[in-house]
Formats: sequence, structure tokens, C-alpha cells
Amino acid sequence: MTHDGTLIISCFSVTILLKKKSTGRLPFFKKANNEILYKVYTVFYALVSVALILIAVTMIFYSFYEVYLAFKQGIQITETMLNVIGILVVSIAVFDVAVYLIDESVLAQSE
Repeated sequence: MTHDGTLIISCFSVTILLKKKSTGRLPFFKKANNEILYKVYTVFYALVSVALILIAVTMIFYSFYEVYLAFKQGIQITETMLNVIGILVVSIAVFDVAVYLIDESVLAQSE
């Protein structure tokens, strides 16, 4: 990779178009030039973020439901708790990604 962001692959140069600036905005989505693309971009990332939040919340409730079933059925709680810890860690990571998308792609666009 060269210093200007160009990737050279066997005599072809491919400019990396999706380099993010520090604000999180993509360079070709500017509000003044492409109003429709700007709105589509913002709505798409908002919907993806909401879907990720719903998935994370569902995973959290599912993990608590697994603990409830383990206590109710009287099975070994150790294995269930380890599974629940894994599910909770993944759900927190998914939630964090959703919050990052909202912060960088949706709210940063409205500034």
C-alpha cells in the first residue's frame, strides 16, 4: 500500500474509496451534494443499529431464560452458567457495535 491510500495489485491500482474520516462520515455522502443518498445512508444505519440492539436484548433475555430453566429442571448449573456468560459477553459486544453505529453514522451525520 502506498502512502496516499492506493493499493497496487499486479499493475492495477485500486483507490480505497471507503476511507473514513475522523468524524465517521464517508467522503461521498455529503449532505449538500447527495441528499437522497445521505438520507438512505442514515436510515439504513439507524435500522441496522435498532436491529442489533433488539438482537442483543433478545440474547440477554434468552440467557436469563436458560438459567431459569436450569434451576427449574434441576440440571447442572455450572455448564449453563458458562453458556450464559458467553451469551452475555456476545450480547454486550453486539450492543456496543450498535451504539457505535448510532453514534458515528447516524448522530454524526446530523451535526
